[in-house]
Amino acid sequence: MSSIGSVPASPSPSASPSSSASDDFAALVEEEILAGSPFHSSPDSDLFNEKEAQRVDEDEIIDHENEDDDGFEDKENESLENESTDSEPGASDFELQRKRLRSSEVVLGKRQRGVDDLQFNSDNDDKIEASVGRGGSCPPHPGFMWGVCIRCGVMKPSDDSIENGVALRYIHEELELSRKEAARLRQDELKQILSKRKLYLILDLDHTLLNSSRFQEVPPEEQTFLTAFFQGAGSGEDGKSTKASEENTGPDLTTAEQNSGVQAGREGLYMLPSFHMWTKLRPFVHRFLEQASNMFEMYVYTMGERAYALAMAQLLDPSGRYFKGRVISKADSTHRNIKDLDVVLSAESAVVILDDTEGVWPRHRDNLIVMERYHFFTSSCRHFGLESSLSREHKDESESEGGLATALKVLHSVHETFFHDFDQVREDCIGSSDPVKDVRQVIPSLRAKILMGCRIVFSRIFPVGLANPESHPLWQLAEALGAQCVASIDDSVTHVVALDRGTDKARWAKQNGRFLVHPSWIDAAYYRWCCPHEEDFPVADVQTKYMKLSFSKTVDICL
Repeated sequence: MSSIGSVPASPSPSASPSSSASDDFAALVEEEILAGSPFHSSPDSDLFNEKEAQRVDEDEIIDHENEDDDGFEDKENESLENESTDSEPGASDFELQRKRLRSSEVVLGKRQRGVDDLQFNSDNDDKIEASVGRGGSCPPHPGFMWGVCIRCGVMKPSDDSIENGVALRYIHEELELSRKEAARLRQDELKQILSKRKLYLILDLDHTLLNSSRFQEVPPEEQTFLTAFFQGAGSGEDGKSTKASEENTGPDLTTAEQNSGVQAGREGLYMLPSFHMWTKLRPFVHRFLEQASNMFEMYVYTMGERAYALAMAQLLDPSGRYFKGRVISKADSTHRNIKDLDVVLSAESAVVILDDTEGVWPRHRDNLIVMERYHFFTSSCRHFGLESSLSREHKDESESEGGLATALKVLHSVHETFFHDFDQVREDCIGSSDPVKDVRQVIPSLRAKILMGCRIVFSRIFPVGLANPESHPLWQLAEALGAQCVASIDDSVTHVVALDRGTDKARWAKQNGRFLVHPSWIDAAYYRWCCPHEEDFPVADVQTKYMKLSFSKTVDICL
C-alpha cells in the first residue's frame, strides 16, 4: 500500500457501476423490493427533484399506490423474468441480479414517494402502519439505504445509527447493514461459495499489483527512461529486446479508458494524464488474475481514494470479469488507516488477503500473505528509504519468478489444502452439522513448513542487553516459518545468523560445517515461501548494515 492513492483532485476514468459483492445480497434486496418494501433509489434521481415543481398531486399517488400495487408487482415480476430470459448466454447470476436491481429502481422511487406522503400525513396512523408493515417486522432494522429500512420501508429515525452497523457504500451508495444482518449474509454466501469450491481473495493495489508515481515526483533522468520505455519494444525473460507479449501489453483499452486520456505503453506501463501520474502494472498480473479467478472470488481493497481505486481496477480488469464492482477504498473503511474485513460480505474463515503491509491488518494477520513490495519508480523507493529502483536500474521483475508468480503458487497450495481438509472433514461429519474449515489455520500451517528442521542461533543481531531475545521480531518470524531458535550453540544448531564473520558463533559455524547466513535469508524465506539457498546470503568479513533486499528475480529492460 502507499500514499499514492491519495490523489483526490483529478477526475477518475469512467468505471463500471458499483455493484454487490454477493449474489445472495442482490437476491435479498430484490426479494425485499418485489415483496412490496417501499425502498428507493438515489436522491440524485429525477424522482427526487424539487417537491413543488416535480411531484404530482399527493392524494393521487396514494390512491394509485393503494389501487394498483398488486397488479404492478405482477407486471414487474414478468418484466424481470423476461430480462433474465433475454440476457446474454453465459451471463453470471450475479450480473442478472444486478440488472434486475437496477431495473427496479424507478419503481422503488415511486413507492418511496408514497411512503413519504403517508409520513407527512402523520394523522393517518392506520395508513402508516399498513405501509410500514408490508415488508416484515421491525425493529430491529436489518439495514437502511438512502435512509429507508430495506425490510419495512420506514424512514430512518434521526437517533438511529443501527447499533454496531456497518456502511457498505462500495456495494450501493448509502447502504448500511446491521452487524446481525451482515453476519447472516456472510454465512449464506459462505455456503454458496464453498459449493463452487472457491474462496475469497482480497487484493491490495499499490506495491502488490502495481506501482504508481506522480509526474512531478519523477526525476529528469527517470523521465527520459520512461519515455523511451513507453514507446519501445520491451524486453523478454532473457533480457533481450523483443516484441511485447500479450501479458506485457495487457488487454486493449476500453472506450472509457480511451476517453479518460489513459495511454498504454509497453510492459504494462500506463500514462494517466487525468491523475498526473505514471502507473506500472506488476509483471504477470493479468495471468495471475485469470488463474486466481478459478479459485477465488476477488475484491480490491486499497487505502487510496475511490477515484484512484476505480481507475486502477479498470486497468487491471477492463471488462469487470474479476472484481465485478467489488472495489473497496479508503472512504469505505470503518477505521482510519486500518483495513478490516467488516466491510467485506465474506466469512473470515474463507478469506485470503494479499497485501504488502502487515500493519494495516491488525485483526486479520492469520488471513494474510505478505507480498514483497514492487518498487518500479524511484519515488516509491524514497518513500521506504531505499536507494534504488527497478526503473533506475533499467530492470523489471521476472514474470516466471517474480512476486505474483510466487503468490499464485502459495494460493494454489492454500486452496488445495483447504478443500482437501474440507472434504475429509465432510466425510467424517456425514449426518452432522456442516463441516467448518478455516484459512486462518491453513495459512499459518503452510508457513510453518518453510524452515522446518532448521535450528537457528543469532549472533549480535539483537540489541545488547535484550532480556528476552525471543520477543525480537526476527526470532518470532523464524519460529513462525517453522524454525527452532535457541540462545546458545550446541551440536543440534544448523544455522548461525550473523552480520559479520568475526563473532565467536560465526567462527564456530565455519569450523563445524554449519550454515552461516545473513539475516536477509530469513526474510527471503518469508517472501519466497521456500527455504532459500544459503550460499546466496553470505556474511561479510566486517559487520554490514542490516537492510532488507529484493528477493524476486529481475530481468533487464532493453530499450
